[in-house]
Amino acid sequence: KPEAAPWLARSEVETAKKNLSGAREALEQATKIDADYAPAQLALGLLYQQAEQWDPAIERYQLLIAKNPTHAIALNNLAYLMALIKGDLAGALPFARRAYLASVKSPATSDTLAWIYHLMGDDSTAEPIITVAAQRVPESAEVQLHAAVILAGTGKAAAATQYLDAALRLDPALEGRQDIQDLRKRLQPAK
Repeated sequence: KPEAAPWLARSEVETAKKNLSGAREALEQATKIDADYAPAQLALGLLYQQAEQWDPAIERYQLLIAKNPTHAIALNNLAYLMALIKGDLAGALPFARRAYLASVKSPATSDTLAWIYHLMGDDSTAEPIITVAAQRVPESAEVQLHAAVILAGTGKAAAATQYLDAALRLDPALEGRQDIQDLRKRLQPAK
């Protein structure tokens, strides 16, 4: 509905002014006027996600997907929240797969899908997906780290070490994390 569009524009102005509550109110108004207005539903979901308001974010993504079943960003974000925040790996997997297919295998959706497979204990399925993602976004420390963890899980220590080194070059602060130190020890050759 055309009368919803000015509310989306208002939310962008409020966001630029760093008035996130004003942006959220404008988006709420836009979605009251037109519940099918995908840009407003997505922007509202993203705002809720940034504010760590997980349930409202999930609700917005679900509403968006109900009307737009191949909306890759909403599918990916819903899968991420379900898997990593709610701990529902089995419920997240179908959304991650749909996002992966709908996005023509973008690195972001590939990373989410591969990581969910990893969390489910299926590094063999995750490996080719994360390897391509890591090659496509060599500037992402998170994707490089996920590749390192998954390749370590499939027994490819040399490749995992390369990805871990790349992640640490991109984000040296990772070195202080216990999981990184544990991974580094796992990857060292036995003496």
